[in-house]
Amino acid sequence: MQDKNTQRLSLLQQRKALTKQVIADHSTAICNQLINLSEFQKSQMIGVYWPLTGEIDTHSIISKCWELAKVCYLPKIGVNFQMDFCRYDKGTILKINQMKIPEPINKEILPPTDLDLVLIPLVAFDATGHRLGFGAGYYDRCFAFRKNLSIAKPWLVGLAHSFQEVNAIHSDPWDVNLDLVLTEKNLIYPINLVS
Repeated sequence: MQDKNTQRLSLLQQRKALTKQVIADHSTAICNQLINLSEFQKSQMIGVYWPLTGEIDTHSIISKCWELAKVCYLPKIGVNFQMDFCRYDKGTILKINQMKIPEPINKEILPPTDLDLVLIPLVAFDATGHRLGFGAGYYDRCFAFRKNLSIAKPWLVGLAHSFQEVNAIHSDPWDVNLDLVLTEKNLIYPINLVS
């Protein structure tokens, strides 16, 4: 098994090489799958992310949420590497944070336990639902309460290009698994294996 940094660098290079058209095609396919999921249809409060280079574009998903009268929340970086989710409407003013990602400047924060479904970016994933991110651990800290198996909300959904699936990702005790991964090709429900 490759170490996380080696996996991360290799996959980020592949993702950076994707054309805008490929990203747009994959993003459209994923959006179409997502809106047909019963979990999405039942959800009202939805956490989304602002896409970085090569990531699945969430703008069409956000537009669809607004069209369906669902409420979107974008991550906002707080102190001590904490992450909050702030309401994001059409008129919401955004500012660029220290990670060069737009985030809402408003103060309307929703506790992560109140979100119904969260769309999560990733660098890699495996069949057991392990996720490799950029390494800062924001999502793992924010959703650490999901390590308690009796808590089923919010539903954590990774969005990825199919090439981002790897054989295995080393899991640390603080890692929070995904409930589902959507790629342009299929829906991947993680296999429940003992880590």
